[in-house]
Order: sequence, then C-alpha cells, then structure tokens
Amino acid sequence: MDTLMGVATFGVLLLCWYLLKMAVKRAKMVHLVDKLPGPRAYPIIGTSWKLLTFPRNQLMAEAKKDVAKFGPLFRTWIGPLPEVHLIKPQHFELFLGSPKHIDKSLSYEFLHPWLGTGLLTSTVLVLTVLLLNLVLVLTMFLVDLVVFDICPFITRCALDIICGTLQQWATRAPFKDNSQIVISLATMTHCVPETAMGTQINAQEDTDSEYVKAVYEVQFEEGEHLNKPLFVHCKQERVVQFRLIAQVGVSSISEATFNRAVSPWLHPDFIFQRTKMGRRYKECIGQLHGFTNKVIQEKKSLLAGTTRTTDKSSDEDSSIGKKKRRAFLDLLLEASLQEGGLSDEEIREEVDTFMFEGHDTTAAGMSWTIFLLGMHPEIQVRVQRELDEIFQGLSRAATMRDVQEMKYLEQVIKESLRLYPSVPFIQRHLNQDIQLDEYLIPAGTMLTFEIFFAHRNPKYFPNPDQFDPDNFRLENIQARHPYAYIPFSAGPRNCI
Repeated sequence: MDTLMGVATFGVLLLCWYLLKMAVKRAKMVHLVDKLPGPRAYPIIGTSWKLLTFPRNQLMAEAKKDVAKFGPLFRTWIGPLPEVHLIKPQHFELFLGSPKHIDKSLSYEFLHPWLGTGLLTSTVLVLTVLLLNLVLVLTMFLVDLVVFDICPFITRCALDIICGTLQQWATRAPFKDNSQIVISLATMTHCVPETAMGTQINAQEDTDSEYVKAVYEVQFEEGEHLNKPLFVHCKQERVVQFRLIAQVGVSSISEATFNRAVSPWLHPDFIFQRTKMGRRYKECIGQLHGFTNKVIQEKKSLLAGTTRTTDKSSDEDSSIGKKKRRAFLDLLLEASLQEGGLSDEEIREEVDTFMFEGHDTTAAGMSWTIFLLGMHPEIQVRVQRELDEIFQGLSRAATMRDVQEMKYLEQVIKESLRLYPSVPFIQRHLNQDIQLDEYLIPAGTMLTFEIFFAHRNPKYFPNPDQFDPDNFRLENIQARHPYAYIPFSAGPRNCI
C-alpha cells in the first residue's frame, strides 16, 4: 500500500513539475512576443477577433491599417498561437534564404488530408527524403518542356481553352468579377491536369465532374454569407451553381483551410471532423484522391504494358523522329520503378500538390494581368505593338524564341504579380530562438511573410500603388534588394 501511494505521489509530483515547466515556458514566450508592437489581444481568442468579426472583403484593409500603425515588424495572436509579421526584404532573406528555417507553419498541416506530406507541406526530414527522389524527376520534367517545346501546348491552352472559355462566358450573366474563377476552371480542368497527369477533367463538357465539385465545395462549404453566385454553363446550356468567395485571390481550395486556421476551436481534428464542414471536407478529399488514384493505376498499367516493348518502341520513335512529351506523373512512375523509389501514396501526394499549386495561382496571375491591361489602355497598346512586331500578322503558335522577345509583356506580368501576388503571404514555423532587430523571437512562433505589403514598399517601388511595368526594367531590377520582389517565395522552399 505504501509503495502504491509512493508511486502515485511521484506521478503527481512529476505531472506538476511538467505543468510548471510548460507554464514557465509559455509565460516566457508571451513576454517576448508581447514586446513587439501589435493590435490588442484578448484571452483565448487573441487578436483573431478581427478575422471573426470583419467581413472577408475588409480584411485586407484592416491588415493595411495594422502595417501603417505598427510598422514592418509586429505581432498578432491567433488564439493562443503567436504570429510575427515580416515585411522588410532583409528579414525575408534571413529566414527564406536559410536552410535552417524551412518548416511550414501549423496552417499547412490542415492541408495534409488532401496533399499529405508532399513538397508543399512536408517537414524538414520528409523534405530531405523527397528531394532525393524528386530532384531527378523535376530535372527531367523541365528538360522535357524544353526539348519537346511546350509553346504549342501553351498556345492551345491560351487560345482554345482559356480564351475560348472566356469568349463563351463573356456573353452570359453574371460574368463581372468572376473572370478568375472562369480561368481557374479552364486551367484546372485542361492545362494543369494534362501537364501533371497526362489527362483532362473536361468540366466544360461535364459540369457534374466530381473532381471539380469536390475542389470547389471543399473551399466554399463555410462562410456562405460572404459568397456571391457563379453560374457555369455547359454545351447543353445546363446550369450548375458554384460559389465564389468575394475578393479572395488565393488558391480556392485553401478556403476551408483558412476558415479552420483562423478558428482556434476547429484546430483539433476531433472537433473539426464532427462539424458539417469537416464531414463534407472528408467526403470531398475522398473524391479527389479517388480520381488521382484511378489515373495513377491506369498509367501504371499502361507503363507495365509498354515496358515489355521498350526496345521496339524506341526504335520506332527514333525512325520517325517523334517522341511524346511525358507528363509529371509519367516521370514519377518511371522513377518509382527504381530501388527506393516513391510509393503510390507519395506519387499521389506530389500529383495532388502539383494540381493544387498550379491551377488557381496561374488563374489569379492571368486575371489580374488582364484586368490591369484593361484599366491601362496605353500599356495594352504597347503590349499589342510588341506582339505585332514579333508575329508580323501571322496566325501561328508562339515559339521559345518569340517568348524571349516579349520583353515588355514580361515586365507587365511581373508588375501585375507585384501589385497582386497570387500568394499574398506565406508562413514558416520558427524552430529556434532568433534575434530580429531589437527583439528576441522565441521558438514556436509562426512567421508570416507579408508579400503583398513588401511589394508595395516605396523604398523599392516609387509610387508603389501605381501600375508601372517600368519597375522591371533591367536597371531598376539591379538596383533593388533581391528579396524585395518574391511573388512565388524564394530560397530553398520556393515554388517550383
């Protein structure tokens, strides 16, 4: 009996010691973080009351007020979680340019049910193993794009799919303010799947596509009071209603993730999975995985069949001088045949990551570029003049050499991404204490790199709110800090 009492007492003392240790650690973190300027924080909810009370289309204006009031380095609290916001390019370089600070923040973990531990969401250890397997695949993929000349494919996507879709929808109401989602659907259902998987989803012909509906429902299930209707027309003029979150220019699948990230009570899986959004999210993820797994198995069967006739096929290809450009999935499957290659699950994670990162970021960039050209006809005329000089009135696909001559168009696109980056901020998890200016930032803090506001720094971009492609003349680029413009991040974990 005395022995049992002694063990129980020791256990209670050990628990008290652990809780005291955690409380001291927590108090130290709070003390250090609250030395930074920032908006007023309340118990439990922190500063996330803004995210919960302001309409979604006012959040950017509120963030702008915080930047103006607290400067380029300030803190907020998402519930009990500390968040430090960075705007200076020097701070960007310190973290993004270092291999020590490459762990993604907690919010990326909410993408794990769909993307697993692919390149976007993986930890340092998993990333190291992934890169060993993927570096050759990515190199071969990029080489294929050059060797097989990706330009005709891009031309077909631009003219037949994107422009064709826009032309069809332009005569149908409501089209205003929905051009991004139109382009997003076109890229997601044709261009990106063909590049990533060698297949198409064909939502324009099949508006009941489970893949398309799953992607959009995952994001738009919650916050419907913020939504406005979007009507998708197919060839039979049948209408399927989706929803578009107003004023949100980030990848649409992250909408559910955003809702969860700013709602601390939804962070635990146990709670989230029992909500309406969580149950529907799980169902949609199953549909997304089902589609990708089906394509993978079909491709594996095809690869197994062609492997037996490799020599014959190679001879035939060489004799006629033709070889087919391989999709990203084809290269992943070929690499998986090697010892220590990727498993089917890892392949699915990389393909899903490619799909997720490829469609809406591209659509956002194109949409804002088109919008800005429409708002500035004098710049549009300069772009048209440059293209006329290149094509000389001929109706043909662009070539790599043509693209290299599109100097001013490149400046226009870069300036559009400066004003409206497809990803307005990125986040990292700080795994060690670090001195930043006069502040000591404790380990465990979430770092938010405010790309949107960094791109509007008057020190590096005169008249920062003005659309001026001359910001990207060579002499202006050379005079700027290399991390003053990072529309797709920078450093070891930049966008592929």
